Amino acid sequence: MNTITTELETTRGTISLVEFIGAGLPRAVVIVLSGAAERDDQTADAVRRIAEAGFEVVAVDVSALTGGGADDTAQSGDVRDEDLMSAVDALLQHVAGRQWSLDQVGIVGFGLGGRAALVAAARDAIGAVVSWSAAGIVHPVSVGLPALLESIEAVISPWLGMFGDADVAAPAEDIKAFGGTLNARSRVFCDVVVYPGATHDFYRADGNPSNQDALFDGWQRTIEWFERRLAPRPTPFGESWLKLHHDVEELSNVEATGDIVPTEKEAS
Repeated sequence: MNTITTELETTRGTISLVEFIGAGLPRAVVIVLSGAAERDDQTADAVRRIAEAGFEVVAVDVSALTGGGADDTAQSGDVRDEDLMSAVDALLQHVAGRQWSLDQVGIVGFGLGGRAALVAAARDAIGAVVSWSAAGIVHPVSVGLPALLESIEAVISPWLGMFGDADVAAPAEDIKAFGGTLNARSRVFCDVVVYPGATHDFYRADGNPSNQDALFDGWQRTIEWFERRLAPRPTPFGESWLKLHHDVEELSNVEATGDIVPTEKEAS
């Protein structure tokens, strides 16, 4: 797997992006948004799982926007959702430069990254979005990161949210009600899963049996969410067929209208 590191400019300064490109033709691209508590082993595990499913992967630590020291349940300085979206904008622009269209792009986020993923799902029409323990759904994270329960009523990208019912920052009943509201008011499908006995950081392998069960099921759901919803990139043969189909369609339009453009020789 090839690894490329790139610096991206955001409203909060520069953040480092790490891109993982496997052998063969990737089916789509997935952006991984991690937080301070999800560095190193957990992020590497997320990248591995997604890459093994056949996706190109781009990973970034959004906690760098807070100075890199705050986790998703602590005060995150003066960072705002607008700053998180500035990072998402830079990432979407980056993958667009690699010829990925929005319907071929997925986003998965953890903690603070899960919050950024949800805000993006409410703002941008992309292929599919997944949040693990999104921060600040019921209670504010900080002044600049208010409770999303009060500000998001619908999404425009298919969104999967997964939470643990032992997460004191995300009471299960409130999370389920939030999911019901999104499903009722959104034109795309949303799904909210609350795992019994799982804690806020169930996405990290910590030996807790409830967390382990939730981790296993959560990754199955995540990969299936992307596989079912992200538009695949055409193979070289498919691209040739699309070009041929486009050329035939243009010729048909010319024949139907009689609007034939003469060559330079004919014009002279």
